[in-house]
Amino acid sequence: MRMRFKTCLFLLVFVVSCDNQEIKKNIDRGELSKLLLEANKAQVGYDTLRLISFIRLNQWEMKQTKSGLWYQIIEQENGPQINEGDVVTLDFTVHLLDGTLCYSTFKEGPKMFKVSRGGVESGLEEAILFLHGGDSARVIMPQFRAHHLLGDGVKIPPLATIIYHLRVLEVISPKGK
Repeated sequence: MRMRFKTCLFLLVFVVSCDNQEIKKNIDRGELSKLLLEANKAQVGYDTLRLISFIRLNQWEMKQTKSGLWYQIIEQENGPQINEGDVVTLDFTVHLLDGTLCYSTFKEGPKMFKVSRGGVESGLEEAILFLHGGDSARVIMPQFRAHHLLGDGVKIPPLATIIYHLRVLEVISPKGK
């Protein structure tokens, strides 16, 4: 599967970077779309197999959502359920699968964001809705639920799967809820 992805990627790069105008004229957009779709499917398949192996190796009991996000609630507390529009504050660490620490509360300070307003990884937006105030969880975000093809341009490389360990410190609901 990895070889198939590399082959599709090579063909795509070759076709796009080629200076021959005759070849460029004959590229069918439908065929290019098919190649890109195949490459994407191969990458997602490879990432999924890698994640399943990683989770089994670490003996974590995680659940997978339909979108491909993996999560495990480690400690459940009796705080308020988190909903869209709430402002949450998190204590967190972000690691790569190889254990490299990318970000943490210790260096960055607590993370605060308004749920479902963007500004954080789409996987974090999804995962936070499973939690209550005080809960702690582990969340694994494949690249397509984290920083996609390019990484974050700072500490998270391209196509990186990331692991969040987090605790919900505070949940502030909008007035009238």
